[in-house]
Amino acid sequence: MPSRGASTPKEYGVYPSLNAVTGSNFCHIGVDYDPVRGFAKVIAVTDNLVKGAAGSAIQNMNVMFGLDERAGLVHYGL
Repeated sequence: MPSRGASTPKEYGVYPSLNAVTGSNFCHIGVDYDPVRGFAKVIAVTDNLVKGAAGSAIQNMNVMFGLDERAGLVHYGL
């Protein structure tokens, strides 16, 4: 088993980008498996200013009124 400091090749394309979710109500998830150490890393990025209570309230209201739950949440915040 390699030491903790051992370098393993990274697949950076599987990691989500913060720029992709900034100002949105979306969460992007990426998974990277390290075969040398035998574990997977799950990385998630969200913009918590939109995905917080205000974004959840709008999403819940949309569901209650039978609207598309993404209505009003797919555009960048001001």
